[in-house]
Amino acid sequence: MSDSEYDPDYQPSSHEPSDSLSSDSGENSEESLSNQRQFQRSTKPSGSHTLSESSWSIPTDGPRKKQFSFTAIPGIKNISPNCQNEFDFWSLLVDEEIIHMMVTMTNSYANKKNIIHHVTRNSRLAKWKNCDPAEIKKILGLLLWMGLKKLPKISDYWSKDIPII
Repeated sequence: MSDSEYDPDYQPSSHEPSDSLSSDSGENSEESLSNQRQFQRSTKPSGSHTLSESSWSIPTDGPRKKQFSFTAIPGIKNISPNCQNEFDFWSLLVDEEIIHMMVTMTNSYANKKNIIHHVTRNSRLAKWKNCDPAEIKKILGLLLWMGLKKLPKISDYWSKDIPII
């Protein structure tokens, strides 16, 4: 079990679905049980369960919700004439204010780590230099590229031997 799956302090709230098969509602209870049985049939026991081994399928036993046809015109509406390339569209979502906030928080975190922890002279953190907006944009670009172009090892993204395109 990975660290992300284990939380000894976790207590599900009353609003979150529980693992039990009981329910307070009558009609929805049957549908819920049907859906849960379908999910249980399509997954392996928890000891050997991995994300790639599970599959989801639409339940065929029980009532189905009504499907509505989409009648609107798909696509992006009201595109700004200033958006000429991919970066312009990205800037609509992540503007300079967000970038500056990331710079401030990153530098603040590094400085706090330097103050709180005993940093040795040879530590990378001892050699920390404050980052700037250009550096944050570069790391965000690299993270996006890492999501688009899969390489065997993270160090391959900095390698000069393996072409990344």
